[in-house]
Amino acid sequence: MDVYHQKLTLSIDFENECIGGVSELFLKIDDKKKIPKSIHLHVQQYTIKDVFLNKKEVKYQVKNNFNKPIVPESTGCSFSLVEFQSTYSRKMQKIERGQLKIFLNQRKDLSKSDNFHISIHYVLKKPKVAIHFVKKPTRYVYTDPRNYQPYYWFPCFHSLRFHHTFELYFDVPEKYYVISNGQLSENFKKNKRSIFHYNLNEPITPSNIGFVCGTFSDVQIVIKHNLNLDDEENQNMNLEEVEDDEEEDDDDDEEEEEEDDEEDDVDEEDDEDEDEDEDEDEEDDDEDDEDDDEYDNGDEDVEGRFPEDNNELLCTAFSLIYEKKNTNEKGKNSSNINNLIHKMRTTLQTLPASVKYCEKFLGFRFPYEFFNLVFLPNLPENVILSFASFTILSEKILYTDSSIDDIHFKQLNIILALTTQFFGQFLHIKNPCDHWIILGIAGHLSYLTLRCLFGNSEFLYQKIKNNEFLIKDKNFAEILYNYHPLTRGPINTKHYRIKSILVIQMLESIVGQEMYRNILNRLLFDATKKDSKKIVETMQIISIWRKATGMNFEDFRHQWLYTSLIPKLVCSAQFVKKKNEQVIELKVEQYQKQPFQGLLKVRVHEYNGIFDYYKKIESKDHNFNVFVVSRLHKHKKKQIEYENGEILIFQLGKNNPSPVFYIRIDPELNWIRELILLKNNDSMWRHELELERSVISQYETIKRLSHWKHEDSLEILHATLLDIRYFCPIRVEAAKAIAKQNCEESGWKAGEVLIEIFKKYYFDIETGIIKPNDFSDLDNYYLQKGIIIAISRVKDKNSNTPKMVVDFLLNLSKYNDNSENEYNDEHYCCLIIQAFGYLFPEDEDDYNKLFEEIERYLERDKLFPSEDNILTRTSLQTIAKFQNRVELDFELFKGYMTDVNYSDGIRIEAIYHGLFIATKEEFPNRFLLILEYITSNEFIEEFSPFYYVLLIKKIAKKLRLNKKTKTKTILYFNYVNLLKTSTITNEQIMKIIWNLMNRGSINIDLRNILFKLYDIIFGIHIPNPFKLGKSKREFKTLESYHKNKYDSFQQQKSFFHLEILASKKLKKKYLKKSDSIDFEKNNINNDLLISNPIKVEKPESVNNHLSVGSTIYDDEDEDEFHGNISPLPITQNIEQENKIAINNNNSLFPSIVEERKEINYTEKLKQNPFQFIPPIHPLSFDLQVMNELQEKDDNKNIQNGFFIRKIRNKTYKFIQPSKKELKFFQGTDEFKFILKRI
Repeated sequence: MDVYHQKLTLSIDFENECIGGVSELFLKIDDKKKIPKSIHLHVQQYTIKDVFLNKKEVKYQVKNNFNKPIVPESTGCSFSLVEFQSTYSRKMQKIERGQLKIFLNQRKDLSKSDNFHISIHYVLKKPKVAIHFVKKPTRYVYTDPRNYQPYYWFPCFHSLRFHHTFELYFDVPEKYYVISNGQLSENFKKNKRSIFHYNLNEPITPSNIGFVCGTFSDVQIVIKHNLNLDDEENQNMNLEEVEDDEEEDDDDDEEEEEEDDEEDDVDEEDDEDEDEDEDEDEEDDDEDDEDDDEYDNGDEDVEGRFPEDNNELLCTAFSLIYEKKNTNEKGKNSSNINNLIHKMRTTLQTLPASVKYCEKFLGFRFPYEFFNLVFLPNLPENVILSFASFTILSEKILYTDSSIDDIHFKQLNIILALTTQFFGQFLHIKNPCDHWIILGIAGHLSYLTLRCLFGNSEFLYQKIKNNEFLIKDKNFAEILYNYHPLTRGPINTKHYRIKSILVIQMLESIVGQEMYRNILNRLLFDATKKDSKKIVETMQIISIWRKATGMNFEDFRHQWLYTSLIPKLVCSAQFVKKKNEQVIELKVEQYQKQPFQGLLKVRVHEYNGIFDYYKKIESKDHNFNVFVVSRLHKHKKKQIEYENGEILIFQLGKNNPSPVFYIRIDPELNWIRELILLKNNDSMWRHELELERSVISQYETIKRLSHWKHEDSLEILHATLLDIRYFCPIRVEAAKAIAKQNCEESGWKAGEVLIEIFKKYYFDIETGIIKPNDFSDLDNYYLQKGIIIAISRVKDKNSNTPKMVVDFLLNLSKYNDNSENEYNDEHYCCLIIQAFGYLFPEDEDDYNKLFEEIERYLERDKLFPSEDNILTRTSLQTIAKFQNRVELDFELFKGYMTDVNYSDGIRIEAIYHGLFIATKEEFPNRFLLILEYITSNEFIEEFSPFYYVLLIKKIAKKLRLNKKTKTKTILYFNYVNLLKTSTITNEQIMKIIWNLMNRGSINIDLRNILFKLYDIIFGIHIPNPFKLGKSKREFKTLESYHKNKYDSFQQQKSFFHLEILASKKLKKKYLKKSDSIDFEKNNINNDLLISNPIKVEKPESVNNHLSVGSTIYDDEDEDEFHGNISPLPITQNIEQENKIAINNNNSLFPSIVEERKEINYTEKLKQNPFQFIPPIHPLSFDLQVMNELQEKDDNKNIQNGFFIRKIRNKTYKFIQPSKKELKFFQGTDEFKFILKRI
């Protein structure tokens, strides 16, 4: 049975934050003979009132564990992330099965018709996940599509693989307006309520459904489509021609074509078998093969396109109207609305050009007839919530004509909202682990559109900065193809998004842009066919690229999708004059164990031309010789003509040792890599900066020159800064590189050079005073800001800031005049404040002057609020940078973080910086104080969920960066060690983070970042707050289980196979000494519970060994463990051989008589040697029973090994080994135990 239509009716109550809804599902019956007894729907967070089947009430069952903790308290909390991860995985599997069970008691009546109707009535009160009610600055409600969880606000069949049409009704208060999916069919008022009716005839998944309700002002833009139907047919024919050209080399015989198809199918099956994703079954693989076969058939007709007369796209932008209290003046509200309309018109003025470029590039019309953009406050700038035919964005990306800062970033968000409608809504993914595909394709398409609007140099510069960001953020690298729900949270992080885009760019560079366009065109056109699933997945993309290139992408998959590999390339070159050869040595350094493999381009610029060479990288070290075509001719001039018509006359000098000007490795930046190019002569970088017009080459050259401390380097950078032919960001990078040249080799002239250049451009020559601001020339404006930052970074030989630099920046701030400027100077003032943070004055009076200027900006922002209070946020950041230089007052930050009248952005900065300005003695208590404050229910309810996740993420990243940083920084202590070794706050911090993470009613993103924060501080093992100050190896833990081992453990219901191996040597020794060992037989079939020997240290007494939380293992074999090692009770006295009887009054169990049976353990181990379950942690034992035993001094029971543990709500005990088993371990430190279910 499949759902073909769903009708959703919602009544919204803002006062009580409540939604009453009716979800009606229309299902068709495929096989009337196989109608199930019941069906399961996904429901969470709300209360089911009634369920009707064909308008008749039916029985149902609901298993909703939304408000229950992940790890139940009844099972005993061990505070172990390994246990939490396994429990959470099982809970997510249960959620995927469905929580609402509806009994189909009328199966005979259902078999008489082809379809039936289910109606579910429910009530949602004060939701916490997926739908948010907001009170300030005005009331509104919106849905959150992240993590694909629509069942948190309406009952549905949740699956990304199925889609159907929707019909939505909204009943809201009279003054409110609703924006949702599809076309607004009707809107009328009834009983002081407004009714909105939306129809969506395009089938989509339930996760693409959403709405937003509030009071809005709107702007409509009509965009004419760039393509007509003839262009689409021509585009489709071009694709067929390309496919036909690829198949020209094949023979025309049908038998040979069938053999080739069979070989391709075999290759696809092999690649899919090697894939580590276990969610894909055999049926999914067959579907992938069918999709790949459709890709080869270019002659099929394309159906389902829009009518020919539909040549316009209606785009409507909505912005929330603020309700201002105590404003009775007329025209106040209308001026606010006019301001919002002006902002939206200014921001969206490039939208028509973006739509036309995307349609032209893809050869495909916009997939929907309507496109709505909704701008909301209380959202961070980078948040984009996409739904089918409409998108929710942050109001902070709106700007006016007087704003000139961050225009590229704001336009990129608008373009990304547009491209996500093609890839993400119309064409969606099959599994959440495929999210990188739509992020990468939509993101790359947005950058290509940005290139159309702002030029190729801007596109290349953004590509450089993205690659540089991944290199700097390598300690936080993420895996793209992620399967586990606790590690799937990074899909919304910047690192995950940028890496997805760069991986798609690498795939484009392999096939070429024209072929890349054809592939995207084919994917979109295939989605318009009847009965198309409109899905895209990883194996399908890899298979398409393999067919398009004939290459094997297995290594590519493992390098860039399944690992966080970022290779480091170190290259050196030397010219051999006798052989006229250039010897290139390339060394590949990895940040991961997986080796980097790929085809690397080497470009050699000689006197007679440019020559490209390709080198296949397969190992770490590579040496290859390149024959130099040119000959060395001194004192000869060469004329170089560029594409833009520029002519450069270049003359070889006397000191040139070779005819090779310079060498470039991976010149187009086709790989994610860190490149270090060692120079072979002093003139190489000068030649590259003068001759090369590529932004990538210029940027890399300036970065190398910044580390080359020499007077010539300062001269080259100075000339680059003054040359207007260079791209403006390149000139800014040259200014920053000059600041690093302030050294003894350059005569300490860098500061004077920068100040002289700044005065030349921006000071009045006659008066010697800075000119009033004039930002009409954007290049000069960005250059002015870049030089200011560069000047602030100038340091003397004592690493202090020269006095002239401090006075210069103070004067810039005091005499800033923006009265004659038509543009806003808020971002310019923020940049001056940021420059204050880089200063290290020697005189304390200078610090007082800096604080006075910062306080002036804080007061200015209170009287005349800046855009998003950017002046206040920047001031708090700069004050925090003075840590360890002057004494900072925490009360300043406390006032901003506790005042609810400030925005969430200001409070985040106050909390974050107020925490990390603490001294070494204050930090643990400060961390506990702030953690208790931000985890309180009042704070969580009043804070935006997006900003709350951002706050925890910033704290976790700071702790992890401080933990991993090995270089010398201004931090004089390790935050993580302080938290772990504090006997006062350690246990409280652990419980607070654990309790919040263990809530079932929090957002998945918040749980994921709390999971990481807990791991950073305490690790994945069981924290031991009662035994601090122990050796380092006791705190050292092991990595979490491999997913194969985890899944095999989850599938075992009645069979627990406990394997704890201390080393491979023990395993071999164990198998050599005995081929068969007696084990205890359980009455239940296949319920053999086996524990392998573990090597431990012999304790003096049993009680000393059974200390809670201890960890014992050998340091030599620590890398070979696959789980946490926990001590097991040791029995030394054996009373009986085949039975155990305890008849005294203090016994825990009645008399037990067990039979034994010999089994071949060697064969058992060979059949399945790597089955694992989570290890037994000592904190999981019944501590109350252990304490009672110790109080009664019942050593007999302790020695007999009777200790209780609960696994999955079932009670188990340890049984002592027999004499035969103990004899095997005689004379060794190895012990054997059997786990028995009671």
